[in-house]
Amino acid sequence: YFEAAVAGAPLVVQPYFALVEISMTQKDFAETARLMTVLESERGIRFADDLSDTPVFAEFSKSPEYATWQESRQKP
Repeated sequence: YFEAAVAGAPLVVQPYFALVEISMTQKDFAETARLMTVLESERGIRFADDLSDTPVFAEFSKSPEYATWQESRQKP
């Protein structure tokens, strides 16, 4: 459902956040990082610089994918 919503209305961000939550629940942290990158680079959303103290991101922030995502955000 959310994937169809993203495809049908790419400027709407709520389905992206739902997919982020789903990917974290499934521990698909590569998908979490991909979706968060899309939100930042294409939808104008800015996540905090450090998400490790945010409970919803606790497991993701301990993953290698989080470290890679953080590194990618440092590039100009």
